[in-house]
Amino acid sequence: MGVIGLVFVIQFGLAMSYPADPRLFPLIVAAIGVRLAIATQIRGREKKPPRAPEPIAPRRLALALIVPPLYGVVLWALGFWMATILAIPALSLLLGYRRYFLILLVTLGMALAVGLLFPVVNITVPQPALFAH
Repeated sequence: MGVIGLVFVIQFGLAMSYPADPRLFPLIVAAIGVRLAIATQIRGREKKPPRAPEPIAPRRLALALIVPPLYGVVLWALGFWMATILAIPALSLLLGYRRYFLILLVTLGMALAVGLLFPVVNITVPQPALFAH
Protein backbone atom coordinates (compact mmCIF):
# COMPACT_ATOMS: atom_id res chain seq x y z
CA MET A 1 0.00 0.00 0.00
CA GLY A 2 2.97 2.28 0.43
CA VAL A 3 3.70 5.40 2.38
CA ILE A 4 0.77 7.37 0.95
CA GLY A 5 -1.66 4.66 1.99
CA LEU A 6 -0.16 4.71 5.48
CA VAL A 7 -0.66 8.49 5.65
CA PHE A 8 -4.35 8.05 4.79
CA VAL A 9 -4.75 5.28 7.38
CA ILE A 10 -3.23 7.58 10.03
CA GLN A 11 -5.50 10.42 8.88
CA PHE A 12 -8.50 8.11 9.19
CA GLY A 13 -7.49 7.15 12.73
CA LEU A 14 -6.95 10.76 13.76
CA ALA A 15 -10.27 11.82 12.24
CA MET A 16 -12.09 9.28 14.39
CA SER A 17 -11.23 11.39 17.44
CA TYR A 18 -12.85 14.53 15.98
CA PRO A 19 -16.42 15.54 16.87
CA ALA A 20 -19.12 14.11 14.58
CA ASP A 21 -19.60 16.98 12.13
CA PRO A 22 -15.95 18.03 11.59
CA ARG A 23 -14.78 14.47 11.08
CA LEU A 24 -16.96 13.71 8.04
CA PHE A 25 -14.75 15.34 5.40
CA PRO A 26 -11.42 13.90 6.68
CA LEU A 27 -13.01 10.45 6.91
CA ILE A 28 -14.25 10.65 3.32
CA VAL A 29 -10.87 11.85 2.04
CA ALA A 30 -9.00 9.21 4.04
CA ALA A 31 -11.27 6.38 2.89
CA ILE A 32 -10.93 7.39 -0.74
CA GLY A 33 -7.16 7.79 -0.31
CA VAL A 34 -6.76 4.30 1.18
CA ARG A 35 -8.82 2.79 -1.65
CA LEU A 36 -6.78 4.61 -4.28
CA ALA A 37 -3.51 3.53 -2.64
CA ILE A 38 -4.66 -0.09 -2.65
CA ALA A 39 -5.89 0.19 -6.26
CA THR A 40 -2.54 1.58 -7.40
CA GLN A 41 -0.72 -1.29 -5.77
CA ILE A 42 -2.99 -3.89 -7.34
CA ARG A 43 -2.88 -2.21 -10.73
CA GLY A 44 0.87 -1.63 -10.46
CA ARG A 45 1.56 -5.35 -10.29
CA GLU A 46 -0.25 -5.99 -13.55
CA LYS A 47 1.62 -3.42 -15.63
CA LYS A 48 5.17 -2.93 -16.78
CA PRO A 49 7.29 -0.48 -14.81
CA PRO A 50 6.64 3.11 -15.91
CA ARG A 51 8.99 4.93 -18.24
CA ALA A 52 11.07 7.80 -16.99
CA PRO A 53 9.11 11.05 -17.20
CA GLU A 54 9.83 13.31 -20.10
CA PRO A 55 11.51 16.58 -19.20
CA ILE A 56 9.23 19.60 -18.91
CA ALA A 57 9.79 22.40 -21.39
CA PRO A 58 11.29 25.45 -19.64
CA ARG A 59 8.33 27.62 -20.68
CA ARG A 60 5.81 25.25 -19.11
CA LEU A 61 7.93 24.92 -15.99
CA ALA A 62 8.08 28.71 -15.69
CA LEU A 63 4.29 28.87 -16.07
CA ALA A 64 3.83 26.24 -13.35
CA LEU A 65 6.10 28.15 -10.97
CA ILE A 66 4.98 31.71 -11.74
CA VAL A 67 1.22 31.45 -12.34
CA PRO A 68 0.04 30.24 -8.88
CA PRO A 69 1.72 33.05 -6.90
CA LEU A 70 0.68 35.58 -9.53
CA TYR A 71 -2.91 34.34 -9.34
CA GLY A 72 -2.74 34.71 -5.56
CA VAL A 73 -1.64 38.34 -5.84
CA VAL A 74 -4.35 39.13 -8.40
CA LEU A 75 -6.88 37.25 -6.25
CA TRP A 76 -5.95 39.42 -3.28
CA ALA A 77 -5.95 42.65 -5.31
CA LEU A 78 -8.96 42.18 -7.60
CA GLY A 79 -10.99 39.46 -5.88
CA PHE A 80 -12.14 36.04 -7.01
CA TRP A 81 -14.32 37.00 -9.95
CA MET A 82 -11.83 39.22 -11.78
CA ALA A 83 -8.82 37.03 -11.01
CA THR A 84 -10.53 33.88 -12.23
CA ILE A 85 -12.08 35.44 -15.32
CA LEU A 86 -8.66 36.85 -16.29
CA ALA A 87 -6.51 33.87 -15.29
CA ILE A 88 -8.23 30.96 -17.02
CA PRO A 89 -8.20 32.40 -20.56
CA ALA A 90 -4.71 33.90 -20.11
CA LEU A 91 -3.26 30.59 -18.95
CA SER A 92 -5.12 28.67 -21.65
CA LEU A 93 -3.68 30.90 -24.35
CA LEU A 94 -0.16 30.69 -22.86
CA LEU A 95 -0.45 26.89 -22.90
CA GLY A 96 -1.32 26.98 -26.59
CA TYR A 97 -5.05 26.38 -26.59
CA ARG A 98 -6.77 28.22 -29.44
CA ARG A 99 -10.40 27.09 -29.28
CA TYR A 100 -11.65 30.46 -28.10
CA PHE A 101 -15.30 29.53 -27.65
CA LEU A 102 -14.33 26.52 -25.54
CA ILE A 103 -11.99 28.70 -23.46
CA LEU A 104 -14.89 31.12 -22.90
CA LEU A 105 -17.22 28.30 -21.84
CA VAL A 106 -14.67 26.77 -19.46
CA THR A 107 -13.88 30.17 -17.95
CA LEU A 108 -17.51 31.04 -17.33
CA GLY A 109 -18.37 27.51 -16.17
CA MET A 110 -15.52 27.29 -13.67
CA ALA A 111 -16.01 30.81 -12.34
CA LEU A 112 -19.74 30.31 -11.89
CA ALA A 113 -19.42 26.80 -10.46
CA VAL A 114 -16.88 27.78 -7.82
CA GLY A 115 -18.26 31.27 -7.21
CA LEU A 116 -21.78 30.00 -6.66
CA LEU A 117 -20.91 26.72 -4.91
CA PHE A 118 -18.62 28.22 -2.26
CA PRO A 119 -21.33 30.39 -0.65
CA VAL A 120 -23.62 27.34 -0.53
CA VAL A 121 -21.08 25.58 1.72
CA ASN A 122 -20.45 28.78 3.73
CA ILE A 123 -17.11 29.70 2.15
CA THR A 124 -16.84 33.28 0.99
CA VAL A 125 -14.95 33.97 -2.20
CA PRO A 126 -12.10 36.47 -1.79
CA GLN A 127 -13.17 40.09 -2.14
CA PRO A 128 -10.91 42.66 -3.82
CA ALA A 129 -8.53 44.43 -1.46
CA LEU A 130 -7.97 47.35 -3.83
CA PHE A 131 -11.65 48.20 -4.08
CA ALA A 132 -12.72 47.42 -0.52
CA HIS A 133 -15.64 49.46 0.79
